[in-house]
Amino acid sequence: MTYAGYSNSKLDHYVADPTALKRAVATNETYLKRLDAGPLQLSWPPRPAAELAWRLDELVSVVARFAPEDVVAALRDVQSTVRDEAEFERLRTVAEAKAELTPTEREKLASGAVADELETLRRQKTDLEDALESHPER
Repeated sequence: MTYAGYSNSKLDHYVADPTALKRAVATNETYLKRLDAGPLQLSWPPRPAAELAWRLDELVSVVARFAPEDVVAALRDVQSTVRDEAEFERLRTVAEAKAELTPTEREKLASGAVADELETLRRQKTDLEDALESHPER
């Protein structure tokens, strides 16, 4: 795109046919400007393993054609994690929780306040059930 803006005399130093380059870029300029990595991205938090496994198979086959080997290797690591269903579901649950919880809620969870609150609510529920059993309807 940058070279297409150069004059023909300057382009002569870089390409054999400056006019052909300018013509090719001009006819595809809108497409090239809008081209980005969007279609190659994975959603976050991740989709269920079955959906993601299929998507990763497709991505590996496409990305392997042009990306550096370290990028393809990282994608294959993600692919192998998705195939380990138990580990993937654990990680997916964590990702969903992290995406849904506010920083305050995360802090509350990390401090143990949620566990304490849950225990208190369970005790109250048990107390209510006991009270209902000891005072049957009339």
